Amino acid sequence: MHSTLPLSSAAARLDEIILRLDPHNEIALTRHTKRQATAPGVKAGQAATLYADALATMPGSATMRKGLDDASYRLLRGIRWLALLCLAFAATGIDLFPTEDETQRELPLVLGQRLWDLVPMAAIWALGALLRYRRLRAGVRVNLHSLIRRRAWPRVVLAQAAGAMLMALLIIQIPWMDRTVPTVLFWAGLIPTAATIWFDRRKVS
Repeated sequence: MHSTLPLSSAAARLDEIILRLDPHNEIALTRHTKRQATAPGVKAGQAATLYADALATMPGSATMRKGLDDASYRLLRGIRWLALLCLAFAATGIDLFPTEDETQRELPLVLGQRLWDLVPMAAIWALGALLRYRRLRAGVRVNLHSLIRRRAWPRVVLAQAAGAMLMALLIIQIPWMDRTVPTVLFWAGLIPTAATIWFDRRKVS
């Protein structure tokens, strides 16, 4: 009995053979790169690297350029989650939403506590953004800067992340006497981002 490869597997195998014979074959390289970049479990940074490598082979490919832009935008979208996580830490640090069994911290928080609450925020950005950015290929980093200059939604994403981060810092660093204003700041940082975060996945242009 002869086994038959699935059509997708046969097409992938054919593209690999073509690329061995002609590494610059645009059709095969486009299909091969897109297949790898959109495979389940492939992260935005990995997808961006794949498209950047393909562009190095075919600098004029509009398809590869669009794929790199899409993957780069996915990277930028992740920054907002870091800012929202910091906002959540700030709310926790000042006990904005305690459970029934918890006693809220006495306000204002002492300076030492406010400074200590900056530590997890710094760790979030160091591990979640700076370290990740440094590991990106030079071509991907260049495209990130280019995408921010060329497109509107990447700038919106950065503005939302900056706004949420500003609210987090105001909440945790000002010695508030009560929680009324910090609560307003929390929702001011959360709502504008949450209102769009689920709907702008494809908003690159």
